[in-house]
Amino acid sequence: MKLFKKLMAVALAGALALTVLTGCGSVVNEKELFNIMQDMAASNSEYEGETTLEQGDGSLARRVFYKLSDFAKDHTSEMEERKDEFFDDVIDSAKGDHENAYDYAGLRSIIPEGSKDAYLVSYAEVPEVKNGLLNDVNNMMLAEKLMKAKQINPNVSHETDGLNFDKATVHLYSGKIGEKGYVVCVIVYAAK
Repeated sequence: MKLFKKLMAVALAGALALTVLTGCGSVVNEKELFNIMQDMAASNSEYEGETTLEQGDGSLARRVFYKLSDFAKDHTSEMEERKDEFFDDVIDSAKGDHENAYDYAGLRSIIPEGSKDAYLVSYAEVPEVKNGLLNDVNNMMLAEKLMKAKQINPNVSHETDGLNFDKATVHLYSGKIGEKGYVVCVIVYAAK
């Protein structure tokens, strides 16, 4: 009986150790991440009382993710060399200063023809986390970075198109590009 209790104690300790050491890998729970973003928007003094976030189906973010992934496959050496700046520059190329700015990865193709809605894009690399508490902190940092999205259709503005900043739809999608995990966010502010 004592041997059985010792074996069970060792098995239980092993199970607990595995639980602590097992992480979710390089993809995130988009629903959990959206909830954090929603809380941030509600508590941020810049947006408080002004912007309500709704969760989209993720289709726009999935399209942007695969455009970024395809572009990275065609530019692997440049991606490895430039690291964090690589996707920043790709999104900046879509942002441009005007409608005819060169869009390296074709990100503006997610925008319906003639749309007066504002489309904002961001991404974040998802580090592998092996601990639940660190995962929560990591998700907060990811949410903060994703909220700093850049508008990719510069021809639409609040002044000329009367954008509705009361409500935004957030699309999230995560996956691997090469060996690293990324999450992509598309925020859409509808025209009034």
